[in-house]
Amino acid sequence: MSETTKSPSKKPKKRTRGHIRKRGDKYYIVYSVAGRKKEEVGGATAEQAKRLLTQRLFEADRGFVRSGKPMTFREFIEVWRTDHVAAQELKPATIRGYDSLIDRHLLPAFGDQRMDRISAEHIRRFFKEKQEATSEKTSRSLSKKTLVNTLRLLNSIFNFAMLIELLVKNPCKGIKLPRAPKREMDFLRPEEVRGFLGVFTDEEMRCLFTTAVMTGMRRGEILGLQWDDIDFKGSVIRVRRSISNGEIQLPKTEKSRRAIQVGPALLKTLRAHKLRTGARSSFVFTTKSGTLLDPDNLVKRVFEPTLFAAGIERHIRFHDLRHTFASILINEGANLKFVSEQLGHASIIITLDRYSHLIAERHDDTVSKFEKLLLAEADVE
Repeated sequence: MSETTKSPSKKPKKRTRGHIRKRGDKYYIVYSVAGRKKEEVGGATAEQAKRLLTQRLFEADRGFVRSGKPMTFREFIEVWRTDHVAAQELKPATIRGYDSLIDRHLLPAFGDQRMDRISAEHIRRFFKEKQEATSEKTSRSLSKKTLVNTLRLLNSIFNFAMLIELLVKNPCKGIKLPRAPKREMDFLRPEEVRGFLGVFTDEEMRCLFTTAVMTGMRRGEILGLQWDDIDFKGSVIRVRRSISNGEIQLPKTEKSRRAIQVGPALLKTLRAHKLRTGARSSFVFTTKSGTLLDPDNLVKRVFEPTLFAAGIERHIRFHDLRHTFASILINEGANLKFVSEQLGHASIIITLDRYSHLIAERHDDTVSKFEKLLLAEADVE
């Protein structure tokens, strides 16, 4: 019985990304970038064509697609604004936010660099410096939100560069910001709320901050509140709009457009406020001349000085009044679904995530009560 010999398996052909072709008295290079075939004159000799092919493949590996003269980041930003941002129909406040991040952070760092020469290492170094830097306004480190928004914006810019075939790689890909330590939530205790509201001499401002504490509304929602939104008979305040950067905006989500149940004391305070100011504007809270309140002035000239006058020296933000509302409700045994609906959270999961520590504090004796209920006759110490 003769042995059968197996034919040697064929090795797969190695796929090349480019080659040289002679046409007439010139050599051409043919190569592929991002799945697209490209061809150009390589030179009068095969050696010249080989060098050019190597250069083009090197550029492609770095993420650059040759398309006319090299473009700086600053030049590309104008293209991005004209061809991408303008087509998105974004809110003016969103565009202003982009412009602020670009002018304050991105252009100083990358403005004069060529798009094809901005590497992942440049991006990593940029964010490391930003994480260690301090804000000129507050003398504190830049917030995690600012850093995340900057990375998101930069990613969008480079993605658009890929879309128009200026680049084949996004140097932001894979860049991750280190997790910032979670800011411990703070809020006013009931006695602090009474002290805070008690030091106001301006009744209009007292009414505004009473409304903030008793409804959990966001700052923009309070500034956007109109008299038609208050149902005095039904004891309900309807959140229908928000004020941001002096502009009226619709709430971002369906859950944000909500009806907040309010008690008789707040309704009485709002009625008195309407008698004083109701003819001034359709908005509930305004300046003495009836114009919209400036949110930054409200914090710096009213909120922070009043906290200090009340003896509250720790750092409390306006938004912490919202946490105050939620924490007091939870500690008083309010149904968590009700709290979530009052706050306008997208889901009860968000409420659980933010306030679970309060729930744990309140129920730390649950097991003991459970035992006493079921084992009333037992000797349980």
